[in-house]
Amino acid sequence: MSAVALCLAIHSLWQQRPRKFTGVGPQLEDKIRAGVDDGMVWGVLLVPLIVFAKSLDMTNGTAFSNHLAISLAMSLTVSIFTRRMYASAKMVLLDITVWVLGMCALAYGMHPYLSMFLKFAMLFTLCFLSFVFTAKTVYSLPGSFTLGEAAVAVQGICVVFVDAPGRIFARGSSVEAVFLEVAVLGLVLLAAALFYASKHRHRINRTLEPVFFSGMVLVCAWLVIVVVNFAIRKSLLAWAFKVIFLDSTANLLLIGYWVCVLGIAALLYLLAGSATSAPQNKFWLHVRRKSYHALATLLFLPGVLFASQPLHLGFSVALIVFVVVECLRALDVHPLAPAIDRFLRRFTDHRDAGLVVTSHFYLLLGCALPVWLGGTSEVARLAGLLTLGLADTAASLVGTRYGRHKWPGSPKTLEGSAAFAASLCAASGLVVYALVDQQNVSSALMLFALCIGLAALEALTEQNDNMVVPLTMYAAVHVLLSDKARFHAAPVLMATAAFAAPSVLPAGRSIITRHLRNSKSR
Repeated sequence: MSAVALCLAIHSLWQQRPRKFTGVGPQLEDKIRAGVDDGMVWGVLLVPLIVFAKSLDMTNGTAFSNHLAISLAMSLTVSIFTRRMYASAKMVLLDITVWVLGMCALAYGMHPYLSMFLKFAMLFTLCFLSFVFTAKTVYSLPGSFTLGEAAVAVQGICVVFVDAPGRIFARGSSVEAVFLEVAVLGLVLLAAALFYASKHRHRINRTLEPVFFSGMVLVCAWLVIVVVNFAIRKSLLAWAFKVIFLDSTANLLLIGYWVCVLGIAALLYLLAGSATSAPQNKFWLHVRRKSYHALATLLFLPGVLFASQPLHLGFSVALIVFVVVECLRALDVHPLAPAIDRFLRRFTDHRDAGLVVTSHFYLLLGCALPVWLGGTSEVARLAGLLTLGLADTAASLVGTRYGRHKWPGSPKTLEGSAAFAASLCAASGLVVYALVDQQNVSSALMLFALCIGLAALEALTEQNDNMVVPLTMYAAVHVLLSDKARFHAAPVLMATAAFAAPSVLPAGRSIITRHLRNSKSR
């Protein structure tokens, strides 16, 4: 950790020198989601903080040091090379020097069972891939992501790419974790294959398109099942059948509960569809959008509390379905694409104006990632449901109906933020009281302060709050409330703060300038 902190502190100081700052560059600047900042604060902060938070529940120091070093290296690369334009070749050389020194420090901080050559090869390869695919994602899917959101997604996939071989070839990993990581890699392969095939779709008969694309989906599904079967040394389908129908009555009841809730939700959607001609004001639009948050809470909360294994598996299957369906919609595969697009557009806003509709992905991942990451803290595992299912819904409805006082330069209201903080604090306190054996005043005060901070974050962030808020809560709960954190949190948080400074300061100046401009215009 000392090497990491030193490297990032040097980087932070170096980046404060005078330079020409021009954002993310003209080619990428036109491709990110319109009307928001580039999000690089979260692009460099979020994944390292989550890896550190997860490490607090791990006994394997090797995985901790390696995964943290890899995530920091990718963030360092994105922070230096993606966000800035330079006035001279000298500045480029200086930044490359800082980057190389950072890679050396991070390689030194990795576990010594690897040779230095392998450490450098791994870090350089992953940094190159994360940099290229972050820019490629923004460029290929215009208007769908900010640079920070794309960086978080790519860094997360790279961490899975590093972790998956160990789970596939080594015994002892849970079947759910193996299935999830192999499925993520399979979905990346499928998305790349589908988008490549779409460029040559003129060679395919229009009537055969559904058959062709469905065949590609089935091939990728077969590959995922084969790899998982090899990794777990048994049949994935037989294991899933056993978990759902034979292992526990609670698992079977949860599946039946899901079927009933989804059936009722589908019926209500059909009934509401007949009333689409009625005028819809802003409040009812928010009600319609937040109904999905309420549905997610109803679906997932019983699983988190009583049947985590089928919930873990269900989240993975839902992610697979979402990716496949969105690929078919974005690629305009008839006859499915128009129907899918009409359904999704009923629940979208200005953040979904790009090629890919992302809101439902962020909602699913915001609820699922705390469960997938796991941990000993029940509040952290419930972070997605508490922030998105309860607090965000309360903030949206109260702010839209009763909000009168807005945050400076933001459409969010103070009344909505107060509802967010109050509901989150009450729900988190209830979870601690009901599920945690030991409570203390200091933890309660930190949790209260965290709820207020998350309310401000939800109001002021220009990134998709369905991703930023729950993952920030997951990491913050572990860092602030874990007993192990007191021995590790200080150096890591200092390093992260030093690392974030070059991204935070320009973003802060931009936000303050925008707020002042909006205030003067009013």
